[in-house]
Amino acid sequence: MTQAAHSILKSALSLEESERALLAGVLLESLESDHDEGTEQAWLSEVDRRVAELDAGKVETLPLETVMSQLKKNIRGKANR
Repeated sequence: MTQAAHSILKSALSLEESERALLAGVLLESLESDHDEGTEQAWLSEVDRRVAELDAGKVETLPLETVMSQLKKNIRGKANR
C-alpha cells in the first residue's frame, strides 16, 4: 500500500461507522466497470419484494445492534478455525 493510500485509510478508519459504510459503498461502486441493466433490474425487483414482505408483516426485523453483534461473533468464529 502506498503512503498516500495508508494515510487515506487511517483517516477513513477514524470516521463514524455510518460514514465508513457510505465510503466503502462508494469505493466498491467505483470498481464496477460494467453496468449490467439486467442485474440492476433484478436487484430493484428484489428490493420491492422485500419491502412488500415487510409491509405485509411476513418477516421479522431485528435491531441493528443485534445483527452487528451476531455478525461479529460469526466473523470471530471463522477467524478462530
